[in-house]
Amino acid sequence: DAQIFPKYVFKKVAHLITDASLIVRVAFAKNIAILAETAMRFLDIGHSVSLYEAVAGRQSLESSGSKEEKTRTKSAIFSEEAASLLNKESAASNDNQRDATNTTTVTIRNTYDSDLAVLHEVVFRWMIHITTDTSDHSSQSKQALLSDLPRLCNFFRAEYSFQLLPV
Repeated sequence: DAQIFPKYVFKKVAHLITDASLIVRVAFAKNIAILAETAMRFLDIGHSVSLYEAVAGRQSLESSGSKEEKTRTKSAIFSEEAASLLNKESAASNDNQRDATNTTTVTIRNTYDSDLAVLHEVVFRWMIHITTDTSDHSSQSKQALLSDLPRLCNFFRAEYSFQLLPV
């Protein structure tokens, strides 16, 4: 599931950033990049599966038998009059299915972008919290976070990478 990290994992580990123990805060800061990459990998795989299912579903609709087979099946179940009405409706529904398939693809793409933005926002908030921490021994957490800066830049890509540089 693409939503497992923002809905469950991130909520369970968010308290570690303000833990009283320095060792816990440093370990969390050191592993933020790994956690972010893993969350993005889950998101990528989850949306890839969704896209595959959408494409496979569309192909099965397009290649699921000839018109003659569909007409014979409908004729066997319904009267000739009802079958002819269903054939007219199926022609109209094929057009609607094509439109729905295009809408599904757009919806999946938009969902991916919004899900990725949620991941970016959560990790960016953690980074801001660590880098603006003024408590005693906060430099160790900052050093741990900076040790994986290339991974974080890869996670954030071009959108946020320039915002990370002042960190």
